[in-house]
Amino acid sequence: NRQLAALHSTLGQPKAEVMARRARDINPDCQLEAFRMFYLPQNADKVDLSQYDYVVDCIDTVTAKLELVTRCTTLRVKIISAMGTGNKFDPSALTVTDISKTQGCPLARTMRKELRKRGKTDFAELADSIPDPGNPDAETQVLQSEDRVGLYRAIHRLSEKEREVVLYRITGELSFREIGEILEKSENWARTTFYRAKLRLRKELKANERNDHP
Repeated sequence: NRQLAALHSTLGQPKAEVMARRARDINPDCQLEAFRMFYLPQNADKVDLSQYDYVVDCIDTVTAKLELVTRCTTLRVKIISAMGTGNKFDPSALTVTDISKTQGCPLARTMRKELRKRGKTDFAELADSIPDPGNPDAETQVLQSEDRVGLYRAIHRLSEKEREVVLYRITGELSFREIGEILEKSENWARTTFYRAKLRLRKELKANERNDHP
């Protein structure tokens, strides 16, 4: 939803207005209103969600996603949310389901947990790319290692916190600030933990290469 509008001809232009022009060019009869805003709980009142039949959530920030889903479920407005679909290469694994039925997606797991805290158990639908737990390639292919099985095993030898940060960062594509919020740590802690885990993974994979090619 971002790269499509990123052209030399659109450099420096507001993304909302660029996407609005594209939508009108595709269908001149469509009715739309572009809001130039970063959707957050503090400014969410600027958008009257009750007027819509369906809301599509493509927001990256966990806090904003939670606010949008909470408001839509309160208003009984249908919503579909994109979860951890970044860096996935198998389109057949893309599933549209209730958030309570997802598996293998750290972002969806966080959303479920936080929505329950807010008393929201009538969950929304979401699009989620579900990795097969029995297939190491599905969880680790984005790290671009030839030794996929070795990489999978190395990730699972990390400490629990290191493993969580790595999976949130890679499969959930979350920022270090968001990871810190989820794990109740600082942004700097999340960044340091991630890079420390990457170093450990590199060392272990290099050791595996030496063992395989004495």
